[in-house]
Amino acid sequence: MEIQPPGRRAAQSTGAIVVVAGALMLVTSLAFLFGLVSDVAAGRRGLVTVLVMALVGVLLLVLGRKLLRWGSGDRG
Repeated sequence: MEIQPPGRRAAQSTGAIVVVAGALMLVTSLAFLFGLVSDVAAGRRGLVTVLVMALVGVLLLVLGRKLLRWGSGDRG
């Protein structure tokens, strides 16, 4: 078992939380987009909001995965 510096452990913990938050945001925005949560057609402004929320969710997923990779010591 390899002992990691505190900064790497913190990055892994933060990365895991960011991945979960991004996944929840992405799934929620897609649910709104496909009408699974809301039956109301909010119009163009609502659609843009949901698409921006989905984009932020994807960005959080990517950032979280990078933090996890850095925290584990991978160079990829």
